[in-house]
Amino acid sequence: MPPMELGPGQPPMELSESMPPPVGYNSTTSLSAKSPLLTYLGILMITFLVVASGTAYKVVLIWIRERRLMKELQESPSLNPSAEQTSLFVKANLKNVRIELDKIHYIESANEYIRIHLEPGEVITTFMRLKHMEATLPAQKFMRVHRSFIINLDKIKAVEKRRLLIGNNSYIPIGEQFKERFDDYLRQKTLDLNPV
Repeated sequence: MPPMELGPGQPPMELSESMPPPVGYNSTTSLSAKSPLLTYLGILMITFLVVASGTAYKVVLIWIRERRLMKELQESPSLNPSAEQTSLFVKANLKNVRIELDKIHYIESANEYIRIHLEPGEVITTFMRLKHMEATLPAQKFMRVHRSFIINLDKIKAVEKRRLLIGNNSYIPIGEQFKERFDDYLRQKTLDLNPV
């Protein structure tokens, strides 16, 4: 292969006898004799092919990593939010206490503490913020309805204008910023006997 003539402003390229010519090489060398503009277009085409192949590789790599991560999340029970959580442990009275989620009526904020109200009238107080507890509980069973209350959706006995009856005698207010989300939940669960 004869050595390549370098034009003004062209970077040097090393070509070995064993290396195949780059894509578009023949077209750029044959066109370079006719017009310098075509030479630059040929170089631009080769640059585009190199950049595009690198971008395509990155897209495929991202796709493969995303698929692996999704598979790991689905297989890991500790990271899978759909895994059925039935209980949790909280620290109360210098010991870890196990609480069955089905027995929780509602959770009330008391500054840095929360009070967990259980079925037989039992109350467990623990040092934790309500926001942290909300993130721990399964969203399909519990909902925050006020800045100071999280309720167990299965324990709602009645819904009045701006408050909920939980259990037999506990009324929980519905906060303004949580009202729309609760109303959406209520619409999904309400049986409409007179559809329009």
